[in-house]
Amino acid sequence: MKIRFNKLLEAYLIDFDLDIEEELNRRSDELSADLPVSLKELLASPIRVNDGVFVLSGLTGELEMSEGEIDDKTGVECDVNKINLIDYGERRDAEYLLTQGIRLSILLSRKLNAEYPVIPFRAIFSFGISKYIDSVVRFHAKRAGETWLSENFQNEIAIQGILALEIGAKDK
Repeated sequence: MKIRFNKLLEAYLIDFDLDIEEELNRRSDELSADLPVSLKELLASPIRVNDGVFVLSGLTGELEMSEGEIDDKTGVECDVNKINLIDYGERRDAEYLLTQGIRLSILLSRKLNAEYPVIPFRAIFSFGISKYIDSVVRFHAKRAGETWLSENFQNEIAIQGILALEIGAKDK
């Protein structure tokens, strides 16, 4: 698993005394222990493939595709596979949402790698504190010629902390 994050997420990790390496070394049952039931159920839902688009079925059920080829499968996946952590669970404090976002990203990455080990995926966690707390996890298959997140995101000026976990196909 390849792990990358920007300077703002690094600052949040320091502020809240969180260690990504420590989280990565935890077993899945430990990571999921304090996830809300609704997130555990979502994670347990199957990943479906429709016309080359991977969808976590607990988010959408069946993805309806229009006739013809989709030009941006990566963009569709990022839109459809968007998990806003504010919608799950009762707590809305920053430290809790940051921790849950990291853990959900790791668990989702492990699920994707277990179910589709030869396909490279990217799980993306974005986190920000401004007027509201923004805490979102999404994923997409990595495809040649399609991007959703800049390959150089760690060095760009950002208004959100971003964590990217890249898994599968020898972590391309």
